[in-house]
Amino acid sequence: MWAALWSWVLLGLTGVPQAYAAVPFKVIVYPCPEYTFMVRLVDENTHTHICSGVLVAGDMVVTTASCLRGRRFPHVTVGSGCCHDGSPPELMKICQSRIHESFSGSAENGGDIALLFLKKALQHAKPITGMRSILECPSDALSMVGWPRQGASLAPSRCQGVSIGFKYTTRFDCEKRLGVLPGGVVCATERPNVIPFWDHGAALLCDDRDLVGLQTTLEGYKHFVAPRAFVHMWGFKEWIEKRGNDNSTKQYNRECSHTEL
Repeated sequence: MWAALWSWVLLGLTGVPQAYAAVPFKVIVYPCPEYTFMVRLVDENTHTHICSGVLVAGDMVVTTASCLRGRRFPHVTVGSGCCHDGSPPELMKICQSRIHESFSGSAENGGDIALLFLKKALQHAKPITGMRSILECPSDALSMVGWPRQGASLAPSRCQGVSIGFKYTTRFDCEKRLGVLPGGVVCATERPNVIPFWDHGAALLCDDRDLVGLQTTLEGYKHFVAPRAFVHMWGFKEWIEKRGNDNSTKQYNRECSHTEL
């Protein structure tokens, strides 16, 4: 029922979602900590939002490799800036990155996934525990979580946002709109008549608890035109579980000591 009534919501200071959709909506009160596995990658100097990531272990974040282009070691922060208790977001240094060996520098060639290892485990966040193939997710059970932009020239929202009611889009139908897709990418489409949002690295979830994909950017890809392209986590499940120890390009942050790695 709710999926038919509302779409993107921003989790506000009061914990009350504020809907931004072109359709009627209902406002539902639910606690912000539901998505504490979501993290922001921010510029190490300005702390401005670069893209989103997902905490998959206390000290390990998965994000898109393309997010790191030109930014070797951004910082990781937890907290939407809106729905916590007013204390400053937890900020953590990245000490190592492991980029999948199939990534050639461009998302359109596939392998757009990276693991980031933090200086120490985050204290105010809980890692996501489940991962699911998009083919195993029931219809209308897909949602996307991140810090959305409402337009290509606008800054990301200060508040964490959630878009519900996504549906799986076949590769054939997706390529009609987006062109040829690289391997390891799947597509999902928002409901009609919804104001689209974009956030590089936003998480595609099943039943709000299992990680399905990360929003990726492709050359010529129109960020605000459906369907959406996602790196399919299921194809990298074993690599993530092995913490990227194999089949990775590794980079070390010289600001961290060996004991912090």
